Amino acid sequence: MKTRNHYVSKCYLKMWENSDRNIQVYKKIVVNENEALWRKKKVSQIGYLNDFYIVYDGQSKDNSEQYSDNFEEIFNKTFENRLGRILKKIDDGRDLENKDWTTLFKFISVQRYKTLDGYLRIQQLSTDKMEEIIPNVIKNLEQGILAGELSSTEPIVNANKIALPLDVELGAKREGNIDLKVSFVSGRNCWLNQLIRLMDRLYISLEKHSWSLVKAPLNKEWITSDNPVITLNYYNKDHYDFNGGYDSPNAHIIVPISPKYLLFTQIGVKSEPVWQADMEFYEKIIKFICENATISIFSRNENKLVEKYSKRKVNDKINNLGRTLFEEYQEKEVPVLKKNYENMAERK
Repeated sequence: MKTRNHYVSKCYLKMWENSDRNIQVYKKIVVNENEALWRKKKVSQIGYLNDFYIVYDGQSKDNSEQYSDNFEEIFNKTFENRLGRILKKIDDGRDLENKDWTTLFKFISVQRYKTLDGYLRIQQLSTDKMEEIIPNVIKNLEQGILAGELSSTEPIVNANKIALPLDVELGAKREGNIDLKVSFVSGRNCWLNQLIRLMDRLYISLEKHSWSLVKAPLNKEWITSDNPVITLNYYNKDHYDFNGGYDSPNAHIIVPISPKYLLFTQIGVKSEPVWQADMEFYEKIIKFICENATISIFSRNENKLVEKYSKRKVNDKINNLGRTLFEEYQEKEVPVLKKNYENMAERK
């Protein structure tokens, strides 16, 4: 099992390696307040959580619980196997082909939501949407049950075999009615389903915008973070948020590509393909990157602006976050999925 799941692409982070193949890491959340401000790390040591993409996948032949670890492989096949070469072309100042831009936009569309911040965002969005959807689910189920076509639910599965934790409990029939309880767990399986949909669809919105490659000012470098895709609603210097959409008029999408280049668009606004940032723009973007980061900020060299805009907090449980999330998944989602797989096996 590939249990060290990199939610920030390793080939992306490699762009920030320095001459000794390390990256400088500044943590916004630390285990104790005495931790050094900056620490050198290898790419393999950053941007991951243990068991972050592991999902329950039914029962094996010996009746043991079966888990799947194939999500990073799905990402690899979709964009990561080609991404490193494309980022290097940008860094070298070479032109991209149309297929390169498509791969880059697929990376951006998924990277926005394959992080810890993305997981929390989709979890909330799914909860909001299911409150709208469940009444229709109940209506369809009622029709099937009363017609004798459905005795209980089974996993709702997409093309990549990811079941949704939707549970239906049937009560007694009386006078043409039946007691029915539908419950849905908005968590890991729903989130990973949405990532697959984003890879297939959302990048098309990004292709419509006018993009710029913004050079860092002379003797300055761009930084990045564990939440590197910024979707910014900007009203003024004191009024902005990071809840912009990929197709929302005037929203900004900001993606550091390397220490040299930043990919930038303001939706609906035409801009030059390549330009150089001044110091005011540079410092503003560094501030946004720091604020949008979840836990860690990455740089090729130590950057004093990071220390200015990112004050640290102490949380002694942060190192076990991946395990905590997986245990929560096993407690809340797996029992529902397991029940559905068992019901499906019985009907076979």
